[in-house]
Amino acid sequence: MRTGLRWVCLIVLLLGLLGWGVTGFHLGWSKTSVTEMQVDEITGLEFPVTTNRLVLGAEMLGGCVLIAGISFGASFAFKGKKSKKTN
Repeated sequence: MRTGLRWVCLIVLLLGLLGWGVTGFHLGWSKTSVTEMQVDEITGLEFPVTTNRLVLGAEMLGGCVLIAGISFGASFAFKGKKSKKTN
């Protein structure tokens, strides 16, 4: 059980980092739409375009770190396997 919780801790932490990184390392809150500036080919003027895209924020990363920390701390509540000593 102890090793299982530590594996859960590692997997949650890595998936949180991966998800946060894939969506753009955004340090603010999570967003479901992003506004980007584009340039009109004919006139050369810039205009905003809003696209629907999920960007995970730092609170999601913090939540994953919190869950990983709790599972790692809970792993110390269980005893590890004892090795047999031979003399």
